[in-house]
Amino acid sequence: MEKSARYASPIGIFSGSTMKIIACVLMLVDHVGLMFFSTVGIYRIIGRLAFPLFAFFIAEGSHYTKHKLKRFLLIFGMGLAYLGVYWFLTDMIYASVFLTFTFSIILIELCDRVKKSLFGDRNYILTALYSVLLAASAIGIYFLFKIVDFDYGFFGMLLPVLTNLFDFKSLDVPPVLKRLDSYLGRFLSFSLGVLLMVLLNDARPFEILGAMVDVKYFALLAIPLLLLYNGKPGNKKLKYFFYVFYPTHLVVLEIISVIIMIFN
Repeated sequence: MEKSARYASPIGIFSGSTMKIIACVLMLVDHVGLMFFSTVGIYRIIGRLAFPLFAFFIAEGSHYTKHKLKRFLLIFGMGLAYLGVYWFLTDMIYASVFLTFTFSIILIELCDRVKKSLFGDRNYILTALYSVLLAASAIGIYFLFKIVDFDYGFFGMLLPVLTNLFDFKSLDVPPVLKRLDSYLGRFLSFSLGVLLMVLLNDARPFEILGAMVDVKYFALLAIPLLLLYNGKPGNKKLKYFFYVFYPTHLVVLEIISVIIMIFN
């Protein structure tokens, strides 16, 4: 199977760029509901599907990118910029999904180094060192997430890491692990990550039709939605659009909110 289709669903019809556009629309619906229709639960329900899809493509990007440091610095820089702007406007600290995914990328890179040293270089001392560093980093990040409120929490941060768990990048691994480095293995690890995120993150209660509903469980609907992914990257010209969409749409919604308040 060619590399571009390595993690393709057998029934996939949408490219990566199309799936990301779908995730952007879902996120936009979520934030429109949050800002303008706060008592209408369907907006928040629809919005729960966005984060798992973005998390999946953070894992995809970690597999295919040739410029890991550049990608890391871009996402980290966007996170810092948004944190600074939000703090300036509200005097509050808000760690957006960009910063959440920054830590995901760090753990993915450490996992990849453990795999390479174990199955590629066969350097068991280096494997032990990277394993200790990975464990220490995960523990440190866990307590950092306890102190600072990051979007989607520690287990949301782990979702791309778990999705990438069986990515062995053509290393000489045992046959049982080789079979897991496939669409099925990636789909199962993604599904496990979404399930853990839903079960272990804090509740997100919302009143729907007079009853309090924990909307976080609707994130599970992103699992069957991933079956639409055909494994192809799609329109590469949209690459940077997805990085700027998050802060841009929030600014636009905030401006609309201010205009509505002025005229009301």
